[in-house]
Amino acid sequence: MSTQTQIKVFIPLLSTLGTYSCTISYVGELRRAIWNEESASLRDYGGRLLPHQISLRSLVYPVPLEPENTLRKRVVDSARGNQWADAKDGAEVPPGWRDPQNVHVYLYVDLGPTMQAAERLCDKLWGKDLSVILEEISDNGNTWKYVPKKHIDSLNMADLGYPDDHGLLVREEYDVAWRGFNYDTAKSKGQGGVIVTGQPGIGKTCFLYSLLFRLLSKGTPVSLQLAPYVIVFRDDGVSRHSQEAEPDYLPTGTWALSDAGRLDEKHCPAYKDAAGRRKAWIIQTTSPLENRWREWKKQYTAVMFVMKGFSAEEITALGKVQGLDASVLLHYYEKWGSSARTCTLLARDPAEEHHHAIAVNKAADAFVRRPLPDITFDAIQVSHILFAVRPEVNEDKGGRRVPVAEMASEHIREIVSCAAAGAEAQKRIEFFRTISTQPAFKGFARDMFKGFVLSWLYAGSNLEPLRCFATGQPILEIPACGKEKTTFFGSKNGLTNVKWDELPLCLLPTVKNFPTADAIVITDKSIITIQATVSYKHKAKGTGFTKIEKLISSHVTRDKWFHVFVTDDDDVAASLLNQDLPEVPEDVVIYSAVFDIGRSAVTRENMKAFNEKRLEFTDQQPPAEMVWRSTSREGLQGIW
Repeated sequence: MSTQTQIKVFIPLLSTLGTYSCTISYVGELRRAIWNEESASLRDYGGRLLPHQISLRSLVYPVPLEPENTLRKRVVDSARGNQWADAKDGAEVPPGWRDPQNVHVYLYVDLGPTMQAAERLCDKLWGKDLSVILEEISDNGNTWKYVPKKHIDSLNMADLGYPDDHGLLVREEYDVAWRGFNYDTAKSKGQGGVIVTGQPGIGKTCFLYSLLFRLLSKGTPVSLQLAPYVIVFRDDGVSRHSQEAEPDYLPTGTWALSDAGRLDEKHCPAYKDAAGRRKAWIIQTTSPLENRWREWKKQYTAVMFVMKGFSAEEITALGKVQGLDASVLLHYYEKWGSSARTCTLLARDPAEEHHHAIAVNKAADAFVRRPLPDITFDAIQVSHILFAVRPEVNEDKGGRRVPVAEMASEHIREIVSCAAAGAEAQKRIEFFRTISTQPAFKGFARDMFKGFVLSWLYAGSNLEPLRCFATGQPILEIPACGKEKTTFFGSKNGLTNVKWDELPLCLLPTVKNFPTADAIVITDKSIITIQATVSYKHKAKGTGFTKIEKLISSHVTRDKWFHVFVTDDDDVAASLLNQDLPEVPEDVVIYSAVFDIGRSAVTRENMKAFNEKRLEFTDQQPPAEMVWRSTSREGLQGIW
């Protein structure tokens, strides 16, 4: 197909008015007249049109009776002024197109790269099997389909808004969504639509293009919003229309695709109108930012589909599709979370990690400084940096239609804890109290509190000891041993280099779920096992005491063994002290202590040093279990 199309503009003479009435139509509306072999000319085509059949995007205007050259220039300037295309005047009027009553103006209209790409894509896929663009990759027994970069480039997908310069991995999530959307479409009889949301950077926009490919392959009418236009694919070809226009150009049953991530504040008016008329089924990809979707979800009964983040296996597959080192991608995935955009960016340019780390630390500081109820959802500063969004796993609680937020990685949890340690005392207390009272944040509050206690033990011997109490017992003091006298261990072999005669000393287990103790402090008089908790009840397993005794018995003999519950509140301390603990050996005395994180001398540097040292001895932990369901009154708004 030529990139330039000759449009024949027929101008009838209205002698009674003494004017010419000129009708110019954009190539999208008249493509059948221009390219259909059965239509000899636009003159014939125009003669068959009734006035009400002319598209609203046609321009009808009167011009004075004037010389032909002047008239031709006026028509061309008008076409350019209306931004239909890059129009220019044709060289000659062909024979047979001139008569005493009619003047014919020829315009050459350049379709532009967007329409060229749309035509090429439609020709490639309409009604054809997707195998013409799909290939397969395999890794560790898993197989994925993908659209190679060579097809993305040959189809000029960048001119249709495709967001990446690489191939498209067809995630399992895309297949799940496709099946669900077909069910929802049938159930609603084509009214309304679906809001596709989830963690920014996990391929929601790429999903929109995979959906476009599927629909073209099925021969299903589909439109793609590329503001300020809408590109329509149908069985008779491709056309472009203003997103402000009436949606008459959309066939009933059209799948209307839109990416809110690249829009201004307002959505496509034509889509909303078409949905109201039950002509179109809208699929909108968007961030969890509520003002992107809440209004039209309510008005047009759209359903929510929350997309899962990338799995480790998918990140590996993505590396193959994009030619990146899988081990490098996995490193960033575990460190910074499941945003594929972030992982691939850092894998291509490791120097960017410094800037990303700065952004994460700034976001963590802001998150700590502002009281939680006042924090607003900021998709740029917070959501995709600190938190990951996933669907609710429990179908009884909404499943795919309920977004749940969790901290993106263990490393980010530590950064937030360090930010709390770096805040002034009152702000630190406010932040901790706020997250402690939120059911969804209790897991993080527990781990953050434990991090403060262990960082205090590791920080230095110049800190004041922690005073512990028990009914009918003398006050017990736990010393802060300092990093020189602290040993991290994962097994008995890890205690080989401990200097047992340099007391006090602290032993910190790095094994996940080590029973009974988060820390072991040994003084010249006693063994002190410590459990840090914010719960009113906490178990102390007998097997843990037995294991600890076996670990240290060959090095330490003490007549006294104290077990201390360290918590954040006097009432909690009393409850822990008075609970029934049948598995605790009779010769172990139970104490409790209140550790005030606001008044503690733990600094950001102390906690950072503790975390760095601990990570030398432990494997990376899975993402946090800190969640927030959007079914609450505040919803996701409450986090941000």
